[in-house]
Amino acid sequence: MSLQLWLPLIRDTENQGLITSTITSTNVTANTSGKLGGCYSFNGSSSYLIGTNSPLNNNSTEWSYCCWVKFTTLSKDQCLYSNRTSTASTGITVFYDNGGNILMDDGVRWTVALTTPFVVDTWYHICVTRKAGVKKCLYINGILQSSTTTTGTQSTADSTRFTIGASQNASTTVNANYLNGYLNDIRVYDHELSPKEIEVISRALTVHHPLSDPGNANMLSNSIPTSTSGWAASGTDWSRALVDAEGSLNGKAIRATYEGTAGSVRGGVYHSLTAGTSVFAEGDTYTITARLRASTNCEIRLYNSLGSTTTANITTEWKTYTVSSTVTTPTANGRSYILMQSSYVTTGVWLECCMIKMEKGSKSTPWIPYPTDAAYTALGFDTTVDYDVSGYNYHGEKLGTFAYNSDSPRYSSCTVFNGTDSAINCGNDYHVQGAKNMTVSLWAYLPDWTVETTQPFISCQESGGFIVSRMSGTTIRSRFNRYTASDLSTTAYAQADYVCELTGWHMITATYDTSAIKLYLDGVLVKTSSSTTYGIHFTNNVNTYIGAEATTSKRYIAPFIDGKVSDVRIYYTTLTATQIAELYNTAVSIANNGTLLTNGEYVES
Repeated sequence: MSLQLWLPLIRDTENQGLITSTITSTNVTANTSGKLGGCYSFNGSSSYLIGTNSPLNNNSTEWSYCCWVKFTTLSKDQCLYSNRTSTASTGITVFYDNGGNILMDDGVRWTVALTTPFVVDTWYHICVTRKAGVKKCLYINGILQSSTTTTGTQSTADSTRFTIGASQNASTTVNANYLNGYLNDIRVYDHELSPKEIEVISRALTVHHPLSDPGNANMLSNSIPTSTSGWAASGTDWSRALVDAEGSLNGKAIRATYEGTAGSVRGGVYHSLTAGTSVFAEGDTYTITARLRASTNCEIRLYNSLGSTTTANITTEWKTYTVSSTVTTPTANGRSYILMQSSYVTTGVWLECCMIKMEKGSKSTPWIPYPTDAAYTALGFDTTVDYDVSGYNYHGEKLGTFAYNSDSPRYSSCTVFNGTDSAINCGNDYHVQGAKNMTVSLWAYLPDWTVETTQPFISCQESGGFIVSRMSGTTIRSRFNRYTASDLSTTAYAQADYVCELTGWHMITATYDTSAIKLYLDGVLVKTSSSTTYGIHFTNNVNTYIGAEATTSKRYIAPFIDGKVSDVRIYYTTLTATQIAELYNTAVSIANNGTLLTNGEYVES
């Protein structure tokens, strides 16, 4: 099952989901005070988004809708999603009404009175799920509010168009229930999300740097020299190439539909040679792993130069497939398939895949999270970039000299900082002025935890922001600059310090809300500093740096850390003690197709 529509609404209105949908905005304004950095604001009278090719239609018996929303007023009905065809009883609609309820229409209106009434200028995560013949559920901030048995059949829905921020009563009419507020991270899935998936999504993981070695990631180039023409998509009748124009295998979950005439067709991903001999040596073994689902007649196989090893037919449910083969007769100037639609193919047959990797040898290694826009090519990743894998693309710039080490508590490897000039500039695009909730978490290793020089693990502290560091001596510090007056006219620092003697790797987590700053070590609360505040104050010209102190003019200065760092995360929620303990044990996150990951590996249902 898949993430069909995904509108982060941070920098633009582009859809990152599986369906092809063009989003048009009317009187919608970009704003920097979102839940996840940027967001879009709606004026309550004429603002809305229209998308082509609705992710929900008459056949959508099972689905999930979720978003982050902040209301400016609660005295009017406000629509979050709609693809009605004529009247209020048709199509699919999710909206808030001025009686303090969340309503969902799917042919039968379901009204849920909120247990705790919403208040204005506060971000809420709303998720509605539906499974035909079973149940409908409403979750607020990751917690189940209500459920009811699903009755009746899905009503007629507009499959050609949908609206966000206003409701439509026909395919050409947007006329009511305009949203007065802000939206972030709209997601529509073609399945019922589990309570755990919803809870993890609602944590608002906004920045995530694994800090693992990109050369040791899930790259097909690990075992393929650069003297080839790279990877390509077979057949011209597939609607969406699995490979881009530069020969980069797409890491994002994508869908390809066969639109040609019926016949015996092989389509999918293959490795092509333009000249010379085969790059695959006789006697070598290769292993392919991919997350796949397909309508019919799809196989994952190593073929031609790579032998002829095939899996069982791939089903319509997402599953991880692995196949290995030993090269017998290398083929020059030929194609070596790794994923193919074979046999007799009819129009409309589809294939969905994500996170394909090819490795030399007979074993499949754990998946290392990398973002959807990082190219998996024979040329490798951009070595000047440290990739954010949250899905929101807050990538960092590598500064100075780096090394990588396999001694890591997460993702097979970590980044080694040299204590002299190495740092990662994460920018300040994700900074939200006045944010009332935040969690910063990372793994750190110092050869000597008692060294006198301050070790700034992550910092955007300069008359504002935050820092998580090991101070000179044996003190671990989490420090936030926060507003101290309701009119945001004054600021002051507050911190939680913990004195301890350490060796080896440790997970350090700092949380902030408007009542307290808390410091956790290895998933356990060790210090609380109470303070009444009005949100975090960020200095506008200060960036966030991993491994160095931040200063004005978006620069960084000494001291630099001399040690190793892994799995840096910034959430715009205050994680609970239970969630932090789980993070220490499992490194839970959500993949780009919506599947739950634990330690980078899929959790099979």
